[in-house]
Amino acid sequence: MIDYLMPNNDYCIQTATSDVPLLPTAAEEVEFLLQRTGYSELRGIRCLMQNGEVTLQGNVTTYHMKQVAQSLVRRVAGVRSVKNEITVYRE
Repeated sequence: MIDYLMPNNDYCIQTATSDVPLLPTAAEEVEFLLQRTGYSELRGIRCLMQNGEVTLQGNVTTYHMKQVAQSLVRRVAGVRSVKNEITVYRE
């Protein structure tokens, strides 16, 4: 699969079997947002999604980063609730 941003900044997926871009599922969009932020810490966050309920898991070094991850996920269409299980640890 190839992922890319369309000119209007919508995220799309292009499969190997089709030239038609597909809009991502909510779970794919959540993963995309966490992987593409400017915060390298958020790239290690795991995201589980079931029926619009997202659970975030992983480790970050500040409560601010924990909140940033949660805020990003809440903006995704299809996300009804977020359970933030991210652990804050000090290096």
